[in-house]
Amino acid sequence: MAFDYNKLRGRIVEIFNTQSNFASAMGWSERILSLKMNGMCSWKQIDICKAIQLLKLTIEDIPIVCTRVGHYRIRAYERRVNESRSTNCLNLYKQ
Repeated sequence: MAFDYNKLRGRIVEIFNTQSNFASAMGWSERILSLKMNGMCSWKQIDICKAIQLLKLTIEDIPIVCTRVGHYRIRAYERRVNESRSTNCLNLYKQ
C-alpha cells in the first residue's frame, strides 16, 4: 500500500525548515528519511512516536490505516490501538 506523505512533508518543513534538519533530529541520514518518505523503508513504531513528539503532533493526528481486517474485529482492534496509543508514544521521548 502506498502512503501519501505530503502533509508530513509540509509539517517537517514547517517545524524544521528542511527534511535534512528533521532527519538529523531523528538520528537518521537523509538517505534513510528519503527511503521512508518514498515508501521504500517502513516506519517503526518507535520512529513514529519520536516523530510525533518532534513535530509537535498529537496521537490523534496520526490516521489509523487498516489494510486487512481479516479475522480481527474492528472494535477489538480499535481498543488495542487506543490502549497502545495512550501508553506507547506518550512517555517514550519525554525529556
